[in-house]
Amino acid sequence: MLLLIGDQFGSELSSYINGAVVSLRVKGDRLAVWLKKIDDIDLIKTIGLKLKDLLDLPKQMQILYEVRHK
Repeated sequence: MLLLIGDQFGSELSSYINGAVVSLRVKGDRLAVWLKKIDDIDLIKTIGLKLKDLLDLPKQMQILYEVRHK
C-alpha cells in the first residue's frame, strides 16, 4: 500500500493503477492491485515486473493476472 501512496510506480504506471487490497488468509495471503482496463499485455507485464521489483520478490516467482468483469 505504501508503494502506491508514495508513488513508487512512477507517474506513467501509476496512472493505470486504481487501487489495491491485501487479504490475510489461512491458505495464503493475497495482494491484489486493481488496474484500469488495459489492452496492452506488455504494459500489464511491465506493471507486474515493477511490483515484483519493488517488493523484492524472486524473479522466478510467478504472479497471476486475473480479469474480472462486473
